[in-house]
Amino acid sequence: EVLSNEVLDIRDGTHDSPKYLDEGYPLITSKNLKVEGLDFGNANLISKEDYENVNKRSKVDTGDILFSMIGSIGVIYKVDEKSIGFAIKNVALYKTSQKEEYQNYIYMYLKSYDMQRYMGNVTSGSIQKFIGLGALRNMPIFLDEKTISNYEKTTLHIFSKLTLIKLENQKLTELRDWLLPMLMNGQVTVTTEAI
Repeated sequence: EVLSNEVLDIRDGTHDSPKYLDEGYPLITSKNLKVEGLDFGNANLISKEDYENVNKRSKVDTGDILFSMIGSIGVIYKVDEKSIGFAIKNVALYKTSQKEEYQNYIYMYLKSYDMQRYMGNVTSGSIQKFIGLGALRNMPIFLDEKTISNYEKTTLHIFSKLTLIKLENQKLTELRDWLLPMLMNGQVTVTTEAI
């Protein structure tokens, strides 16, 4: 058993509050992290300059894991997108992109009962619950190279399928969000023909 920060680089997003704009790059916070994925619809937008400044501290890469630290603590998202155009705030960033062989193991460990129990002991706040970066870095994790190697070989095809389905669902959601307003205002109609 080792501490998380002995194995992984764990960071958090910006602590600053950049100015929000009508156009720009999404700033993903804990409220935008949903069980079903990232909610870009409610994300505030920031300038390119602020986006680049945030990413100096906490750049998200494909294969990293996001973990909500405030409010609904412990919502987890594995970043499978190849193109990333968002920054993070109040979200922990597990840099599993640097240790590809650990990605799926860490992802499932963060969803485990052990992690739930650990969070119950280290969560703070009476009104707004939060978990600190120090607590995440000091989280004990069982780490055995042979176990991780076997786990990776056994589950790789499952995670590949999950990733494919997740990315397909995101595309379908984008298509729905683009089509629905046109259906509502009559720009497009649906016709059914008998076969």
